[in-house]
Parts: sequence; structure tokens; C-alpha cells
Amino acid sequence: MLDTIDDHDWNTLEDAYGPAVEVPDRIRALATAAEGWEDALHDLYAGIYHQGGYFSATPVAVPYLIAIVDGPPVASKARLLHFLGDLTSAHAADAVVGFDPYAFRSQPGPPDYPEATATLAAIAEGASALLARLGDPAPEVRSEAAWLVSGLPECRDAAVADLEARVSGEPDEGARASQLLALGWMGEGANAALVEAGLADASARVRGAAAIVAARAGSAEPAVLEELEALVAGPPVDAGPWGWAGLAPLAIAALGRATTVAPEAVTEAIERAFRASVARIGRLPDHPMPPIRSELVEPEDAPAPPRWPTEEEQAEHEALRGVAGAVARLAFPAFVDRAELALPSELDARQRALLELASDANVPLPLRAIPWIEPAAMKRFLDPPADGALERTLALEDVTAPAWRLLHELHELPPEQGAHRVEAIAAALSGREALDLLADVMTGAYPHPRGWGACLAPPQWAPLAARVDADAEPLEPALRSMADALGGTCPATHAAFVLRPLARLAADRSEALPEALDPLVRQACFDADQAWVTSLLESLDRARRDAIVGRLDNGVFLQRYLPLCDPDAVARVVVEQILDRAWTRGAYEAAEMLHALGEAAVPHVEAAIDRATPRKRRFFEETLVELRGGSVEHVLALEGTGDGLRARLEDPEGRVVVSLALPAAPKLDDVRPLVDALASPADVPVRILPDDAVPHAIAYKLQRLLVELGVRRVSEGGSTLRRT
Repeated sequence: MLDTIDDHDWNTLEDAYGPAVEVPDRIRALATAAEGWEDALHDLYAGIYHQGGYFSATPVAVPYLIAIVDGPPVASKARLLHFLGDLTSAHAADAVVGFDPYAFRSQPGPPDYPEATATLAAIAEGASALLARLGDPAPEVRSEAAWLVSGLPECRDAAVADLEARVSGEPDEGARASQLLALGWMGEGANAALVEAGLADASARVRGAAAIVAARAGSAEPAVLEELEALVAGPPVDAGPWGWAGLAPLAIAALGRATTVAPEAVTEAIERAFRASVARIGRLPDHPMPPIRSELVEPEDAPAPPRWPTEEEQAEHEALRGVAGAVARLAFPAFVDRAELALPSELDARQRALLELASDANVPLPLRAIPWIEPAAMKRFLDPPADGALERTLALEDVTAPAWRLLHELHELPPEQGAHRVEAIAAALSGREALDLLADVMTGAYPHPRGWGACLAPPQWAPLAARVDADAEPLEPALRSMADALGGTCPATHAAFVLRPLARLAADRSEALPEALDPLVRQACFDADQAWVTSLLESLDRARRDAIVGRLDNGVFLQRYLPLCDPDAVARVVVEQILDRAWTRGAYEAAEMLHALGEAAVPHVEAAIDRATPRKRRFFEETLVELRGGSVEHVLALEGTGDGLRARLEDPEGRVVVSLALPAAPKLDDVRPLVDALASPADVPVRILPDDAVPHAIAYKLQRLLVELGVRRVSEGGSTLRRT
């Protein structure tokens, strides 16, 4: 069948990034299972099923994927079955997903649009070929096939009959567990003989699958609950295609169903499992980030990154987050969806103990009335200080209440009335009290009742900050102490708040701001008040300015403040930073800074080549080619207009080259006028600057389209595509 793959005009079909011209080669790589087939599958996922979305190329690709699955043995077969199962969307909500406010998770809409329905129809058409994989010689293929067909209503009756005949004699425990689960998902959980045999199986994986099926069918027998609790509390039990985090998330979901039958027994089992998991796993890492893999650092010279959890640890963490969510729903029912913030006095001893355990373990609980805050702030919530600034009762003209409640009420007031409220609070406080209040706000206590932010947003700090500034001299020791505590990694708004009064005091005394505050000044450079940051930098001598701006590690902000500096000195700092063996940024960030410096960077890059490691030498040599040609980078500003886009292409001097409207989902011909306006697209790099109303997927797609039309290099955010 692959012989016909080129009969389609893939230039007119689209994936997430534009014309789907690379899809045929990716499918061929999967059919031959040649070296690199896993990368081809990864790219296929990213292209035709990007974050759960379907595109015009998706249904066209499906018959070829089914043909590979139905053909001779290849290494990609099991993974392809899983891909097809994902495309059905049938298992999207099977397991409990662990609550993690710091993680990005795509939330695709229902598959009810033409590209999605065409994809589902193409999979249904191949149902008989997929059903045949239940008898495949490879156990991993049989396991994946059971998972896939359990979500295909077109072959339900045949699948049930086939699986019931196979499960008892299945020699592989993974396939046996998958077959049991598939029967349960197709409504055969009441098949008591199969479930009873599964619960007596020698394999913990099969016993767990049988318990999940039984609980889904409404059983809360002690033997079932015991198996489910063991799955949740113990080390991960492989779930095969049913979940990367093991059987625990499925067990948590099954326990949720069993609460209608035996609520007390299930609640106790979940709480025991939560405590046992915390005792076994310990504290979850703070904000987990993948290890840095800079293209500029030789492997032997790379700084040791923070240890990234292993796959097994990640599975355990996901299970712990999942059972924490179940605990939240069962132990804190009044606080799950309540808009009004909870008070410590409303908690009983059991709830306090669970919150303390969750906080100590760094496990967030999805409770709207007790928003997840950092462990230190959670401790403050549970045991607020008697003299806490946010707890202090303030008497204003129209209301008397604790400070935190007055701040929360700002979200219910019209903007002008809210601004008046903050001014009234500032007027009621001394400078020291205003400082203590803002310092308390910075801890994250009493967070915004509608989100994760502070209870008073930084744009509303001005009256309180002015009150602090009025008493800056007696408050100077406290401000210096705050500056030391903040260090050089705090939010820009916090740095700016502390630096403003200290900088004014230094100016009044005709003194220089202490150099020890330079790391804080560097953070403040990212503050939204560009005029104030400019004045702050101008108050420093040129050498300090150069060093601060050269260490911003951000090309956009470096370019913003470069007019205040000696470009030659800044370029020296930037290049030395890149040469430093502790450099952890990638080639993209380094190139952004050098391009922002333009010709000023050339002599320093030339001088650095001989001192550079091989990777950095190659990077410097490639960058020099562009730098020596002068700055030719154009900017494509994108504005979301509700029903489409407004695109404005500017040259390096900021002159508008062309401006036009684009549809919400632009295609090759829509974008062509942008490229036609360039005298020599092959020599011009373009930077895309989208506003907040432009989806990331559209910006990525425009990158792909511009490169397809001949633009040399197109950058957007942290992504760069180059013309080959």
C-alpha cells in the first residue's frame, strides 16, 4: 500500500507546522524500522497529532499506519498501535492525572471537527486489521492491540469474544493484564469467573488489573480494596499501554468509583496509601526541570545538572500526585470548589495533619479554598504569626477587616474603587507597617483567591511602595536585609520594590548604589517599568552598567539597554560568559545576545575562537558569518484580531516592509506576500514576535511556512528553524 503514498499532494495537506511534506518519509521510516524510526514516530506525533489536535494530513496518514501494523513484523508495530490508540481519543480520561500546577498539560477539545471525525472514521475502517493483532506472535503487540480495540466500538462484540477466549491461556502476564483491562473497559467487568481467576493470579500485575476491573464494576470487597491499595502505595506496577505511570492511576480512578459502595472503607484505604507513599518516596523535588543539555558545552566539561528523576521515580511521583488529589476530594470536600479562602480555624485535626504531610512532601492538593503555595507559605497558613502583617485588622472608612481580606476584596471592586482601597490601606499604615505588609505578600501567604498569584498583584503595590519610600531612611537596614534575602534570583517586581527606595537614598546622598546590589539590579532589568530601570542603570558608572547588561543572558533585554552601555565592553562580557565552562545556556540564547550586539561582537568572537572548545568554536564560526554581514534580521510582529491575524514585517531599522491580514490558520499562499516583499529571502533571518492572543501553534506554523518559502532563518521564542 505504501506504493500509493506519493499519490497524495502533501503540499496541500497540513500538519501542525504547515505543509505536511515530511509525513511520507516518516511513514516509510516506520515501515522499514530503519535506524531513526523512533525519531520519525516522535515527529509524526508532533506533526499530525500535535497536543491532541488533528490536521488535514492526519486521516490521510492513518490507512498507511494501519497497513504497517497489518504487515510483516517491524520494530515499530507495537508503538504504532499505541499511536493509533491515542488517535482514537478513547482512553484520554482513563486514569487519574496527578495535580501539578507547574506542569504544562495540553487540553485538546473534543474530536468533533472535520479533521478529527475523518481520522476516527479512517481508524474504524481498519478495525478488522487491528482486531487481528490480538493474536500477534509478539506479546507487546497483543498487549497494545487489546488496549486499542477496547476503545473501538466498531469491533466490540468480536473483540469481547476473542479476548474472553484468549485471556485464560495467555502466557505473557503483561498481555494477560491488558486483556483483562480491555474486557473491563468494554463492559465485561461483571464476568465473575475471569475476575476471580485474575485476583488469584500469581502475577501482581494481573491481580491489580483484575481488582481495577472489579472496582470499576462496583465491587468494594476487601480483597479488591487490598489489591488497589497495594497498587497505589507500593512501587509502580507496569501498566503496559494503559499508562506510563503504572497501574496506580487506574487504581485511584477505580477506587473513586468504589466510594459509592463503601465510602468509609475506600477513604481509609486512600489515606493509608497516601501516607505510605509519602513515607516510601519522601519529598518530591521542587520545580523539576530536565537536565541542561547545552549544545555549546563539551560533554566532559558540562556542569553537573540537577539530578533528573528516573522514569520509575517519575511514575512514582505521578502516582503520589494522583492519590493526593483523591485525598483532597475525600478529606476536604467543603474546600475543593469553594471560592472563599479557608481559614486554619475551619480545619479539623485530621485535615491539618494531611495538609502538613502534603506540604512536607511538596505534594500540591487541588483545593480551591486552600490554593497551593510554597511549603513555607503553607506552614504560615497553618500556623499564622500572631503579629502577622496580613492578619492585622485595619479600620478604613467603609470597612474593618484583616488586611488579607481587604486585599482579596479588591478583585470584586471596580478598578477605581480598588485603587482607592489600596491608597486607603497605605494611608492607614506607617512606612514600617507598609514594608512588613509587602514583605508578607511576597511570601505567597493568602494567595489570590482566583489563581496562584500573590494576594496583591505587583501593579497594585504603588501606594504601599510610596509609603515605604517616604520612610526610606529609617527603613534602610530592613530594606538592605530584604535585598540580601532576595539575592539574584527573585522576581523582577520584588527586586524593583526593594531597589527603588535604596536607589533614591543613594541619589539623595550623591552616593553610588552598593555594588553588592548588582545581582538585584540585574533582576530588576526585567521589570515592566523600562523608564525606571533606565534611570537606575544611568545612576551607575559605565563599567557596572556594562557588566550588568552583559550578564542579562537575554538578547531582547540586552538590546533594550545597550544604548546605555559601551557595546565593546558588553560584547567582551557576553563572549567571556559564553567561553566560561559554567555556561549553561544553549546556542539559541548565545546567538540572540551576539546578534543584539551586532558588529560590536565581531572582534571579540574572532579573538575567542582560538580559546573555545570545539563545539563553541563551531558556534562562533557560524555566527561570525552572519555578524560580518551586518544586522539584516527582520521582525514579523503578529497581532491576534479575534478572527485572524495582523502581520507587520519590519526591517532592521524598524521600517514597515509590508503589513497584511492573515486568516486564523494561514497557509502557504497567505504568507507568500511577506516573503515576496523581501529582496533576497535566502539572506534574511526573521524573528516572529507574537502578542498574547496568537497561539503558539500558529507561530510555529508560520516559522515552517516562511522557511518553506525560502527565508534563511526564522526564530520565535526558543525555537529556530533554518532553510536547508
